[in-house]
Amino acid sequence: MIASLLTHQVYKKGQPATELFPYLQPGVPDFLEDERVSKARKILNSTINMPDKLRESNLKTFITAIKEEIQIEGDLDDPDYYVIRQLKKLIA
Repeated sequence: MIASLLTHQVYKKGQPATELFPYLQPGVPDFLEDERVSKARKILNSTINMPDKLRESNLKTFITAIKEEIQIEGDLDDPDYYVIRQLKKLIA
């Protein structure tokens, strides 16, 4: 709020805090997102416009693959809990 007011005084046009400080935006920027999570989101979003039967078939395959990826990541000595959590959100 304070930063927005200061920019308004300098530029005569206020900017929202999320433009001034991008790290305040919810979520992870695309360039920082884990490749597996971003790829899974793209695949899931590509099924939206499919016919119902084809979509159901693809979603079953997708969920199976995501569960396998979660299992593989969970079995590692140092699992990436962020990836596991995000992949679980996609299949929930």
